[in-house]
Amino acid sequence: MCDVAAMKRNIDKNTIALVASAPEYAFGNYEPVAEICALAKPYGIGVHVDCCLGSYVNPFIKKLGYKLAYEHDFKVKGVTSMSCDPHKYAYGPKGTSICMFSNKRLREY
Repeated sequence: MCDVAAMKRNIDKNTIALVASAPEYAFGNYEPVAEICALAKPYGIGVHVDCCLGSYVNPFIKKLGYKLAYEHDFKVKGVTSMSCDPHKYAYGPKGTSICMFSNKRLREY
C-alpha cells in the first residue's frame, strides 16, 4: 500500500507527477488516489493512475456489487493521466498499453 507521508517527503523541485495504482500488483489493493491528488495540488504537479492490472475490471466493480475503498479515475479532481493494458486478459497483443489524459493539452507534452 502507498505510504503518502513518504511520498510527500520525497517531493522535490524535480518531481513532475505522483503515481497511484488501481489496483497495485500483487495484492490488488487500491491506493488513496484522492489523498495523493490533494498532496500533488500545492506543488502544481499531476497524478498518474496506473490501472494496467485493473483496466478491464475497474469499470464493472460497482455494477457487480463490490465497494471500492477509493475512487481511481478522472472523476477524482487532480488525476491527469491513466494507463490501462489491453494485453491483460488477452484483449490485445502482448505489450499493448494505453495512456489516457484528462485533457488534450497534456497530450502535447
